[in-house]
Amino acid sequence: MDKETSEDLGFLQAASLHYPFPSLQLLSLMVPSLTPCVKLIQMMRTCRLTRTTAVFHLTDRVFPSEISDVFTALYEHCSLATLQVVEIRRRNNRDWDLSDEDAFHLDHLQPLLRFPGMRSFTISTPLIVDMANDDLRAIADAWPLLVTLLLMDDWGFVNLPEVTWAGVAYLLWKCPQLMILSLSLDSRIDDVALTTSLPSFRPNMRLRFVSVTDSVLDDAEVFAHSLFAIAPLVIGIDGWGHKNELLEISVPMANSFAFLDQVELLLWELRRTRMRDHFAFLDAYGEFFVIVYLP
Repeated sequence: MDKETSEDLGFLQAASLHYPFPSLQLLSLMVPSLTPCVKLIQMMRTCRLTRTTAVFHLTDRVFPSEISDVFTALYEHCSLATLQVVEIRRRNNRDWDLSDEDAFHLDHLQPLLRFPGMRSFTISTPLIVDMANDDLRAIADAWPLLVTLLLMDDWGFVNLPEVTWAGVAYLLWKCPQLMILSLSLDSRIDDVALTTSLPSFRPNMRLRFVSVTDSVLDDAEVFAHSLFAIAPLVIGIDGWGHKNELLEISVPMANSFAFLDQVELLLWELRRTRMRDHFAFLDAYGEFFVIVYLP
């Protein structure tokens, strides 16, 4: 919908949308902002989306309060047992300065945390994310069936990230099916043992891809050993270092790819030496992997 159409949905009233859609599985909207999405969902009233994917592609600036309104509308009109996928994406470049109005935190996500069957959640739009380890724990406890979690994929948290290895470890432990993860992380803090030392802890054996956009990158060995302890089978890592004009606390963006290539090389070596039952074949090809992964 273009902006003019999305701002006036009255013409849909004549279509008699006030009846349930028992077979509706996919709701995908391409609109300038989220406001008309809320109106449309509300007009559908008793719609009970089943095995649902709700995707919103935006072109304009979006505020956390609008995101929360959409999540509330989904909570009011979707079956708690069946909503599985929610995506909010904005691909255009940001042409405005971020402010306090752009601060996104767990309260905005709260209505969606009531859907225990969530399998994939993506939010990728310019915001200032205020999330820490406790917030990751809340997400993990609410969505144990997660397969994909992309938090500000392609944009980053903008803030100096408060998430550390202990929080990521808890998320991966409680969501054992998680395969793809994107977030901003302060990898300097070597606190993974706070979670891995718990008696019932088990590493996540399904995670394959990690994006650490806008993260604090400092020590490749700490990064590799921490990640190996919680998700030893990761094969792909991308992202870039957090930029702070006042503090030089991270590997510069220009060096981020070389840093992450080094992490991947260290992970291969950890698998070869510590998981010999699974990766004994690497002994015969060790030199090959070194040559391929050296920056």
